[in-house]
Amino acid sequence: MANGLLGKKLVNTVDTESVYTVPNAKVATFNFSILNNAATTSSVKVYLSSTTYQSADFANFTAAADSFASSYKVVDTIGHGLNTVYLSEQIPAAKVNVKKSLADHTAGTLTFSDQAATLGGEPLPFYNGTALYVREMYTGKVYTLDNFCSGGSATTAATNWTFTSANNILWTTNKEADNAVFYVKGGTAINTIADYRSTTNSYGTMYNIPFGGTITAMSGVKTNSERFLVGLSTGNLYWSSADNPVATGNWNTTIVTLPSGVLGTFIGGASDTTKVYAVFDSEKVAYNAYGSNDEPLTGWLSFDFPAGLDAANIVKVYHDGTSLCLLKDDFVIHKTSNLGVTWTTATNTAKQHVTLDVSSSKYRVQGIASPELEVVRGATYVFQQLATSNNGHPFSISTTANGTHGGGTAYSTGMTFNYGPPTATAEFTGTSTTYTDWTTNHATHNGAPRTIEWTVPSDAPDMMYTYCSIHSGMGFGIKVSDAPVQSGETWLTTQTIWADATGDATKKIDVFFDGTTTTRIKRFNVLNDSDLFDKVSLTAGEVLERTGVMASAGEQLLVTTTVDGMVVRAHGIEE
Repeated sequence: MANGLLGKKLVNTVDTESVYTVPNAKVATFNFSILNNAATTSSVKVYLSSTTYQSADFANFTAAADSFASSYKVVDTIGHGLNTVYLSEQIPAAKVNVKKSLADHTAGTLTFSDQAATLGGEPLPFYNGTALYVREMYTGKVYTLDNFCSGGSATTAATNWTFTSANNILWTTNKEADNAVFYVKGGTAINTIADYRSTTNSYGTMYNIPFGGTITAMSGVKTNSERFLVGLSTGNLYWSSADNPVATGNWNTTIVTLPSGVLGTFIGGASDTTKVYAVFDSEKVAYNAYGSNDEPLTGWLSFDFPAGLDAANIVKVYHDGTSLCLLKDDFVIHKTSNLGVTWTTATNTAKQHVTLDVSSSKYRVQGIASPELEVVRGATYVFQQLATSNNGHPFSISTTANGTHGGGTAYSTGMTFNYGPPTATAEFTGTSTTYTDWTTNHATHNGAPRTIEWTVPSDAPDMMYTYCSIHSGMGFGIKVSDAPVQSGETWLTTQTIWADATGDATKKIDVFFDGTTTTRIKRFNVLNDSDLFDKVSLTAGEVLERTGVMASAGEQLLVTTTVDGMVVRAHGIEE
């Protein structure tokens, strides 16, 4: 027989808490007290339930589905509000419908569907003003992302680019400048735009690449100038001789002289501050220190892929500022920072987009007030402060509740702060890793893009807090966790479904690289009113006490509240 303290919990608005569970083969007689430790009145409900729930929030997968299964690999996402579009790399010349999802918090659902059949190719995203836009490939029109997903009207009209509706149109952009080239793998036609981040810019004239063979891949790179590399089915590699190759005369017709053993076709290129890289399906990487040359044609050297990496499985080639990265279709990134002497591996995840606005002096996420937000260590989140209601409210994160207003400091590890409209050489006017630059420039760029891109460190604490650097009491908590695990798959993103009014998270839907999804239901998503034991309104500082409560094996004492700060204790006897 046990007696004394049986359980205690601090209960807040976003969580139902299990205070005490009667052990198997036991019965219990107990008393409980609830202290309203908040400054305002709360409505409190007490349940006695024999329903079996998960032992912790979202601990177990309760459902699985393949509604997102696709014939191509997803590499990244773009998103705003309730809409997410899934992007792929190196997909075939025939058009493949872009996948999109829509979160419906009222219905508690996340639905996946193909983009409209009239839209062809991968959308090209950019920020401008207070919107996230995409440039649609086949028509060339610019849409807000939300209109692109919903079939709404385009921001600007355009004629198509002479590509056909059956084409899967790919794009590559300058590394820093604002020019873009559009093409179809296996074709010869290309088109260009001088400023792809403009919502009104006109397009170039389509022309055929002035070489024999068809295009295998194109990449924007940066030497002393912005340039493009194009590989042909003949195995030849060529440079553009301009940062915006609008005509055949803007291509250097001399073939790049590659080192011995580098054969096959070009599958992608990249550059860093001193070198340019060209990756070939012979599992070789050619490189050149470009020196004073904008288009280095000779002097190339090479190194091998890491052992066991098959070029057929490469879906993306890029440079992350430190290493050349080859992304494999199992979402493992193979990296080298020393020209192939050593290779390391890391796991790729898609960016997750968090849309912020302000209502009733509180931050909202995807339109949800006081949300339970969860981030995953190692993943990258883009906090978008585009709505004008964010003006005067620089979004900030701390390890202390209410941040600097609660005696804490700003946390900026892993964060890049972006602010201001796009320029001719950058996506934003300013980009910084210094938090004070963010707060100083925030108001300067009202009506312009403002985002925080945060790659969550591996040592981030389990609980963090958002706040406004100027005003107290605007933020919410952030739970920090490790990535969900699905046997044999790699996690990409998680979409949280919230109850509209309360900000209570009810589901988490995890998306994996192959398109499978799993749904995790919150342990106390729905409580049965037949289990309701008591309900009362408690004023600030008031205590509710109940004595002589009897419960059978497996029954749980559950408590909900409309105000944070309910302290619950249960004392009694088990026998």
